[in-house]
Amino acid sequence: MDQSTRPALALLTMAVLLLVRAEIAAQNRVDFSRSSEGGEISIQTRLISLTVSVSDDSGRYFPGLNREAFTVYEDGVVQKITHFSVVDQAASIAIIFDVSSSMKGKKFDRAAFALTRFIKTTHRDDVFSLVSFNDRADLLLDSISDAEVMSVKVNEILPRGNTALYDGVALGLRHVTRGKRSKHALVVITDGQDNCSRLSGGQLRRMVEEAGVPIYTILIDNFLIDRSGKTLIEELSETTGGRSFSPHGEDGINEAFDQIALELRHQYSIGYEPLNFNSDGKWRRLKAEVAPPPGTRRLVIRNRKGYFAHK
Repeated sequence: MDQSTRPALALLTMAVLLLVRAEIAAQNRVDFSRSSEGGEISIQTRLISLTVSVSDDSGRYFPGLNREAFTVYEDGVVQKITHFSVVDQAASIAIIFDVSSSMKGKKFDRAAFALTRFIKTTHRDDVFSLVSFNDRADLLLDSISDAEVMSVKVNEILPRGNTALYDGVALGLRHVTRGKRSKHALVVITDGQDNCSRLSGGQLRRMVEEAGVPIYTILIDNFLIDRSGKTLIEELSETTGGRSFSPHGEDGINEAFDQIALELRHQYSIGYEPLNFNSDGKWRRLKAEVAPPPGTRRLVIRNRKGYFAHK
């Protein structure tokens, strides 16, 4: 190659690379930045996604809505929805099961039976993890899809000890976010207030907000919890776009699990790019609204209440 043509070729190559980089950024809505030290390129996505559950005033899933029915606000500012889908998507689900001494007897038997039944009614490609907690939290099963395996493991448990509820939820969160599916959920089954966790309620609340995983809580009848403890459990479900149930008896527990299974299989997925994008690590408040179709009296919408705009 002629020496005089090398600088021109180098400039041309650089121009092509810049054009390709700009095209990728335009297609994927990402920011490119170059490190001042190592010269490495980092990619930062701006897409914020949230899973939305919509039900009628009887608590039943409401189907058939399109993108135009939804409005999303971030810190009170309306955002433009750029991604929308309604897909029966498989999920990684962590079951957080209270096996403390207060669960002995009919409460444990009913919950165990309903749990096995629940797995049989979910998406065929869902994977489950089982976390038990009493004096400590333990991971008993990892990424299984066989209800019989779950049933055998649960029936091996002998309820005893105290209630490390917060530690159990934290262990489930850490594990489910590394699950095989991009969609995640926690189902917490308990009858009592935390009394021996290493984590505090405030620390758990922060973890829950960071993770953004919907939490469904089943508060077994004869709930042994004071008002403040129950408020925290219900708050975790509301903050994450999940749901809290307080069923009575075997039929009530089965119905709670049925509703969770139905909701996980029928949700709306919404994505947007924040108009005021700024990765300052602060909390961003999210609010979603849905316009009922003509002739529909009222719809109830649930979604996570915010996220941290991490640096």
